[in-house]
Amino acid sequence: MPYAEVNGIKMFYKEQGSGPPLLCIMGLGGNADWWSERFVFEMSEEFRLILPDNRGAGRSDCPEEQWTIETNADDVKTLLDELKIEKTNVFGISMGGMIAQIFAIKYPERVEKLVLGCTFCGVKHGIPSQALLWDDSSLEARARKTAELIFCEETIKKYPKVIDLFVERYLKLPTSREGFFRQLNAILNFDSFNDLKKITAPTLIMTGMEDQILHHENSDILRKHIQNSRLVKFSPAGHGFFEEVPEVLDILKSFFKS
Repeated sequence: MPYAEVNGIKMFYKEQGSGPPLLCIMGLGGNADWWSERFVFEMSEEFRLILPDNRGAGRSDCPEEQWTIETNADDVKTLLDELKIEKTNVFGISMGGMIAQIFAIKYPERVEKLVLGCTFCGVKHGIPSQALLWDDSSLEARARKTAELIFCEETIKKYPKVIDLFVERYLKLPTSREGFFRQLNAILNFDSFNDLKKITAPTLIMTGMEDQILHHENSDILRKHIQNSRLVKFSPAGHGFFEEVPEVLDILKSFFKS
């Protein structure tokens, strides 16, 4: 199994495909296995995918001390150093989009192009989430509740199997309570707003209009303050827009290759 020694922890990552590198950063509680089979298959046909487990989730270590989103950004920077990748495309979703923002702010020379999906600039200047993503019910019940928040109602009606597929991924390697709340603490202390103007990479912002976790207007804030950026909204689509909307993958490929 591929691990890298990163800032005092062992960080797990997956690699697949060849071509220009594409770092894909998953969100709160997620891991490399949460990317859909279709996403990994199609994107790896044209890119060298780097899919890390963020600290606190999956097979990566969960340190006892609290960390920040900046810590996460330093983790992926060190991982890229280990892989001898000087510059990469970056796709971050939700918490992964927060990590991607800080990575692009701190290490602009390392980012070719940036895609921020269903994310925000922090609770102080953004629209905070009201969604409950953790309760102490059974693991499967929590997985199903999470899926119902991630996917919009129309997607679930049209493709009910999307719930079972997500639950299967969730149950495969569930994040511990400690890991989840340490990640959540990092999110609650995250604020990129005043530094968004420092992002120099061409940036594509994407979101679902029916997002129940991070309101789509958060993407308007990012678009307004990131200079070289454009915004695409999808409907009907929720927090899992990149899995719900088939054309998203073609849009990603076109953006990264243009």
